[in-house]
Amino acid sequence: MYVALTFDDGPVFDYKDFIHPIHGYQRSFYNEMMTFRAKHDNNVQPGLSATSFVIASPFARQAMTRSPECGYTFLNEDWLGDDWWESASKTGMISIGNHSWDHVHPVVPSVVLSSEIRGSFHEVATYADANAQIRDASAFISKKTNGLSVPLFAFPYGHYNDYLIKVYLPNHIDEHGLAAAFSADGRYVTNQDDLWCLPRFICGLHWKSPEGLIGILKG
Repeated sequence: MYVALTFDDGPVFDYKDFIHPIHGYQRSFYNEMMTFRAKHDNNVQPGLSATSFVIASPFARQAMTRSPECGYTFLNEDWLGDDWWESASKTGMISIGNHSWDHVHPVVPSVVLSSEIRGSFHEVATYADANAQIRDASAFISKKTNGLSVPLFAFPYGHYNDYLIKVYLPNHIDEHGLAAAFSADGRYVTNQDDLWCLPRFICGLHWKSPEGLIGILKG
């Protein structure tokens, strides 16, 4: 069995530790993986790594940072900043992938979507909207990582539609530069799955405890 680790939205605590006002000291995913590496022989999980799917738009990230709805207003730092993307990419442990331009997030004052409907990536169903949300995000993220980002996309909310997976993504590779895209469909990847709609198991949706995750890993 092969397992891919992915994290969505791109908070800095994917990479750096932080102090939670209620739960205290929180280890980052990166440092947890480094601890694992230090405890085990190099032959144990030699390809250990993860992908953090980040939101490109600084404007959208700033709005999310300040919003009580997103739950981290207690942090003084810009917890959705991009200054860690390149250094994380250089570790070989945390890759940076594309999670759209602005996530069409409800707290963002103005999203790049012709319908201006927030909270649904299903609405991204035209060439212009797909370019704004996917192609432009890939270009921005690549620039911020000095070309080290990976050509992978995660659909916000796991939302996709026929236009994106059957028309835009497979037919405009030269523009968006991606190689695969991930949904939030809770099942195992098979040889029959479309590269533009690969399923993932999501914490909180498909498993809510260590035991639940172990059950998935055991098949």
